[in-house]
Amino acid sequence: VIFKPERLNYQAVYAEGAEKSALLEVLKALKGVSEVIWRDEGFYELYTGPNGVPEEYVRAAVESAGGTLLRID
Repeated sequence: VIFKPERLNYQAVYAEGAEKSALLEVLKALKGVSEVIWRDEGFYELYTGPNGVPEEYVRAAVESAGGTLLRID
């Protein structure tokens, strides 16, 4: 049996102006996102595949929830 581990990347998404629950929902719905976690340090951690998620998709998702994307690290 050959086991090939899957590499997960993450992106720290800083956003404001929307409810946490709404942002969690729209970010989890993005293609390529396997998990989203709110960090008390003030950002959402998106776990993605090796290519991540393009900024324009994240921005559109945040805006659809009524928020503003501040930055992605």
